[in-house]
Amino acid sequence: MAMVREFQVVLLSGGPGQGLYPLTESIAKPLLAVANRPLISFQLEFLEQAGFEDVIIVTCEGDGHAEVQTYVSEAYNGKLKAQLVPFADGLGTAEIVLLLRDKLTTDFIVMSGDLIVNEPRSFLHRLADVHRTKSAAITTLAYTPRRPDGSVGTGGGSGGDKGGRLPTRFIGIETPTNRLTLFQSTSDLDDDEESFALRKALLRRVPRLSVRADLEDAHLYIVSHWALAVLPDALRSRLVSLQADFVPTLVRGQWRRA
Repeated sequence: MAMVREFQVVLLSGGPGQGLYPLTESIAKPLLAVANRPLISFQLEFLEQAGFEDVIIVTCEGDGHAEVQTYVSEAYNGKLKAQLVPFADGLGTAEIVLLLRDKLTTDFIVMSGDLIVNEPRSFLHRLADVHRTKSAAITTLAYTPRRPDGSVGTGGGSGGDKGGRLPTRFIGIETPTNRLTLFQSTSDLDDDEESFALRKALLRRVPRLSVRADLEDAHLYIVSHWALAVLPDALRSRLVSLQADFVPTLVRGQWRRA
C-alpha cells in the first residue's frame, strides 16, 4: 500500500475524441463501448486492482463532463473515490497538469483515458519501483506496436514499412541503466531529412546509447513532484503537450544540470 500513499493519479479522460468521429458524435469518448464496457471502466479497474483509492479524472467542460460524472456517480460500482475536474476543450495535456498543481501534493501518475493495460496489477508497482530507485524526474512507458498478424511494426504514422507505418519519434535509451536520454519527434525533422543528428556532447556523456524508432509512447508517465518546481515560469508557460513538450524538456534538462 506504500504506492498508494506515495502517488496520486491523474486520468486524462477529456478531449473531444475527434479521431474517433463519428463514434463520439453522440457519446463522450470515455464512455465508448469496448468489449461491451465503457472505455473508462478499464482504467478505473486497473487502478483499483493496483491498490489506489483516489483518482483525479480530467474531463472536458460541457456535455462530456456531465456524461462522465453521471457514469461515475450512478453506474460505476468500484471502490475508487473519483474527483472530476473539467477543463475547457483545447488545452494541452501539459497545460492541464500544470493547472492541477494545487491539487498535486505528491509524486503522481498521469494516465491516458484511452490506455488499456493488459498486464497484472504488479506491473504498475514495478514501474513505480524503477522510478523510485532511479530518483527520476519522470518515468515513461513505451511499447512495441504489433500488427494484426502479430508481427512487429514501427510506431505511429502512415505509409512506410510493410505495415504501412512510419516511426513517430526517436527514443534514446542509455544501456544498461535504461535512462531516457533522447525523446525526439520525427515531426521535428525537415521534410527532406531522412536522418537526424546526435550532439557530440550527448555521445560523450552517454557512450552506450541505443536509439529506437520502433517504440510507441504509451501515454503513461510517473512524475516526481519536484520536477514541476524546477521548471522556470517562462519555460513552464510554453509547455502545451506532455509528449511533445514536457517530456523532451525534462530529458534535455538533465544535461543542463549535469
